[in-house]
Amino acid sequence: MAGRKRQPLTERIRDLEQRLAQAEETLRALRAGELDGVVHGSADGDRIHPLAGAGEAYRVMVEGMAEGALTLTAGGLILFSNERFATMIGRPLEGVIGSRIQDCIDPEDFEKVASFLRGTGRRKVEARLKTRAGATVPSYLSAENLPAGGAGSICLIVTDLSEQKRNAEIVGAEKLASSILEQAAEAMVVVDTGGLINRASRSADELAGLPVAGRTFDEVFQISLVSGRSYPFQQILATARARPIHNSEVTVATPDGRKIDLLLGAAPLSSPGFELLGCVVTLIDITERKRTERQQVELWARERNLAAERALRETEAELARVARALSVGELATSIAHEVNQPLAAVITNAEAALRWMGQDSPNLDEVRKSLELIVKDGNRASEVIRRIREFLRKESRERDWLDINDVIQEALALAHSALLKSRIILQIELAEDLPRMCGDRIQLQQVILNLIVNSLEAMESVGGPRDLLVTSRRFTDSNGQPGVLVSVCDAGTGVTPEDLQRIFEAFFTRKTGGMGLGLSISRSIVEAHGGRIWAEVNETAGLTVQFSLPLEPGR
Repeated sequence: MAGRKRQPLTERIRDLEQRLAQAEETLRALRAGELDGVVHGSADGDRIHPLAGAGEAYRVMVEGMAEGALTLTAGGLILFSNERFATMIGRPLEGVIGSRIQDCIDPEDFEKVASFLRGTGRRKVEARLKTRAGATVPSYLSAENLPAGGAGSICLIVTDLSEQKRNAEIVGAEKLASSILEQAAEAMVVVDTGGLINRASRSADELAGLPVAGRTFDEVFQISLVSGRSYPFQQILATARARPIHNSEVTVATPDGRKIDLLLGAAPLSSPGFELLGCVVTLIDITERKRTERQQVELWARERNLAAERALRETEAELARVARALSVGELATSIAHEVNQPLAAVITNAEAALRWMGQDSPNLDEVRKSLELIVKDGNRASEVIRRIREFLRKESRERDWLDINDVIQEALALAHSALLKSRIILQIELAEDLPRMCGDRIQLQQVILNLIVNSLEAMESVGGPRDLLVTSRRFTDSNGQPGVLVSVCDAGTGVTPEDLQRIFEAFFTRKTGGMGLGLSISRSIVEAHGGRIWAEVNETAGLTVQFSLPLEPGR
């Protein structure tokens, strides 16, 4: 029983070996052109297709081995194929022979190829082949009918157009890229990974001021960020490789020394295999836009400054009005106080004189005493009124060009008698060749006399001889305006910091019987001359009062 089981298996193996040998021999004979026909099995039985003229067709195919060569039946059965065609569709040669050409054509081109095969004479058509992997190959088919028994056969030459199509696409892309670069309004450059510019638009040449192709990017465009930090090409490439750059504000220094504001863009350039080839850089000139923006900002700032200045002037004017109102109120109060005192005394003494005169036996001594007090207090009130009028008189009398040193000497001469009575050591330090200034001689003498009198009164209560220093020198104010500076420095009792802030106020005084108008009148005169007056407490003792005067008041 076991022998009977082995027999069919042995016969099967022998049968397969015979069939394999026959197939190999058939394939060898087919390649050598030794077959007369191909047997094609079908539902109607086996059919033999004679290969008359196969040797000649084979020679034709051999001559064009760079192309695919086939022999077909009119129905599309492949009777013969060369290796090139099998390679084009990615199939083994033995799998091609005996198959149908329709199995090797893209379905979308079936009808076109079928019509092509039914034609007569020489004919040509473009069609896409279908590879074993499912890809398509653009091809050019050229066919001619050959006599082959009764049914006839077709000699088919197949040319692979992939390379030509690819070259055409490259040429088209090249032309498109050249056209884009030629017509681009922005500066565009194609830079390889080493930083060399391979292509550039005309705008890029105009931006740089010279042809840039063939030069390194950093040689032509020295890019800096808004922060001022350098931005070399390799850093641009690294940034663009991670993420494309869009409208980054930069500054470029060109070879001809110009500095231009730009918007920089960059995108990586890669091969089909994703190998980094470089990047495309665009540079948009925004210098004019930035200039316009800066001008608008400056104009806006000027307008804001003018508005602020107007508001400040209006505020200062309002404060001045308020200050004048307050000053008038304070002045009125002080005037009332200063005038009321002597007037009250006048009234009191007049009433006393009337009482004494109304008695049966008037006391003439008391009457005379009351009248003397009336005269004294009346004169005091008159002096108060005179000083008030001097304080309030803002207009200046006729002014002349004068030497301030002469004015100082004249004021000291007027104070000579007062200086002799006091134990004062007068020191005078007057600068030579001072410029002449325009001013009211009498008013300026009054200012200097007021300062000297104040200093003498401050040193009356201090024992021992004291120094009084009067100086003059050139002076330039904070605005660069030239003028003169006069100082009166005493060694008196000085003033407290609180009183120092008020010594130029009208009627402010710490002296018994003082009116407090001397320094106020002095300030009024100095300011009317366009000058400034101030006081400082000396480090040792006493007070220094200084006033500066411009060469021409009101300048």
